[in-house]
Amino acid sequence: MSKARATLSPIPYIKNNKRRTLTLIVSLGLFASMIYLFGYILASTSEPFYEGLSRAYERMTFVCENIELGEYETNEEWDALIRPVMEKSRDKARKDLGNDNVFIVRQTYAVMKGVMGQSGVPVTLFDNPSELKTYCDHMGMELTSGRMPQEPGELIVSNRLYRNSGDGLLSRLSGSYRIVGFADSPFYTFCGISLSVENNYMLVILHGEGDDVVKKLEEKGWDLAYYSNFAQEKESFENETGYVDDIKAIFTSVGTSLLCICIMVILSIHIRDRHEEWCLYSSIGYPTGEIWLLATRELLICFAAGLAFGAVFTAGALALLDCFLMAPLGLSVTMIRPDDIILVLLMITAVFGLCQIPLFLQIRKITTVDEIE
Repeated sequence: MSKARATLSPIPYIKNNKRRTLTLIVSLGLFASMIYLFGYILASTSEPFYEGLSRAYERMTFVCENIELGEYETNEEWDALIRPVMEKSRDKARKDLGNDNVFIVRQTYAVMKGVMGQSGVPVTLFDNPSELKTYCDHMGMELTSGRMPQEPGELIVSNRLYRNSGDGLLSRLSGSYRIVGFADSPFYTFCGISLSVENNYMLVILHGEGDDVVKKLEEKGWDLAYYSNFAQEKESFENETGYVDDIKAIFTSVGTSLLCICIMVILSIHIRDRHEEWCLYSSIGYPTGEIWLLATRELLICFAAGLAFGAVFTAGALALLDCFLMAPLGLSVTMIRPDDIILVLLMITAVFGLCQIPLFLQIRKITTVDEIE
């Protein structure tokens, strides 16, 4: 009997039922791939915006004091009033922070496209090439083609951002701006030298990561009408992209439910076909526990093969998505995603657990060959 028991293996059934086994393996693999790829697509909506835009504020902060000006009718009159006030504010910030890298800038916005949705990209405009160069160096921009801006209206842009929208980045900029330089940068940086038509003045403070300059200024008694720092940008980002997690949860739940239905159908066919075989095993002395282990090992092999197939399929799909979708948009998304891998494993484990219910109920009915109908 011990020799017979040693031959009780899941392999014969798998070899003799290749089509049904392959259906189960492919279903599991595509399910795992679907969950992972959906997380990747959702990440392409949020991750580049965070890494390329929000995280840039770890190195810079924009601030503006509450300022009251006299009456004016034209932009030129307003500029004449605001300019000396901003220069005074700049000098005070440099003194209070002990940081000379505080500059008067004007800021406007361009549009960056995601796979789903879009985001505004700040366009930081300086007074002169020297201040712009300091800013570019601080933000890690390395010129790859063209030249640095020298004249009003000239801009430099990171290569990834230009791949995203091309000259369409200029569509929302007032005046006759033109891009003269391209650079590699860890961020989606877009900056240049201002034309006189820009009138939204503020200060940009260049600082080290983790330096809360807003808190320092407020402790010095500054009355800030506006500021934009990393904490604020991160909170805004989380608020705007919170729906992504909800979509992911709904999709995962629906996908898991559908897969469970499909697997249950396949499993019911499997159980019906194996009923006579299991009764025979019981008749020659195999306990139901050992028969259950046999059926469980068959499922484990299928689930393991399904995960392996899903991993190969996902790797190929990711390579294609990166080549034909992400790269042309200048988007960079992490391919190896530990959280999504854990999610896939949890979902597969849950499906495997649910499969034990009909299997266990059917095996409980098996005792001897007399049970065969």
